[in-house]
Amino acid sequence: MPRLRLSIAKDEPLRFLGHLDFMRSMERALRRSDLPIAYSEGFHAHMKVSYDSALAVGVTADPLYMDVELSEDVPYEDAARALAAALAPGVRLTAGAYIEQRAPKLMALINYEQYKVTGPLTAAFTDAQLQDVLTRFDSATTIPYTKVTPKKTRQLDVRNIVPEPLRGRIEDDFVTVTVGLWRTLAGSIKPTELWEILANDFALPVAAGQCLVSRVKVARRTEDGTYILPLDAAAQEKL
Repeated sequence: MPRLRLSIAKDEPLRFLGHLDFMRSMERALRRSDLPIAYSEGFHAHMKVSYDSALAVGVTADPLYMDVELSEDVPYEDAARALAAALAPGVRLTAGAYIEQRAPKLMALINYEQYKVTGPLTAAFTDAQLQDVLTRFDSATTIPYTKVTPKKTRQLDVRNIVPEPLRGRIEDDFVTVTVGLWRTLAGSIKPTELWEILANDFALPVAAGQCLVSRVKVARRTEDGTYILPLDAAAQEKL
């Protein structure tokens, strides 16, 4: 079956739409598009659609990748035009292509996401002070963090999860930090948890729970630091 990989954007109007509701919205858009969507077999047949990850409530994304299987060939330009016209306000189609059936699924391919995290400062703070915070974070040899979930508590070294230097800026009493998070075998953290670490361990004057998050990059990061984007030719090779 033809397999269509699409890059879409979940914009500000849908920031607080949960993942399940977002999936339902996309299913309705696919139905409106009249594209020949492939369905699973069985009594509870469902569309053969998958996503790169489940975005938390309050997170926007550009890009957000999804794979859609069709039951018959449709030229990409026609498929893109039909889907773009059917999308709900707050969702945009930005790119796409047909990929090989043997290509790894998005959830298996993706292990790196980059985010911008923005929140209000709780005290006067300069750009020089912000750069000092980021430098201290980047220079730390270990950054221990206790990750607590409903099922277990895990000790992580955040230094292994953040592979590149943090970037930041201050504008109108708001601070924005850009961070790339690498999912390793040891685990990963959420961008809101990184915000908490900066507040609690590195004296960034922000409230731990007060921030807006936007995802700005999705990729596979290899051990040598190479990044493979989901629409790259290399993303279709066996892992």
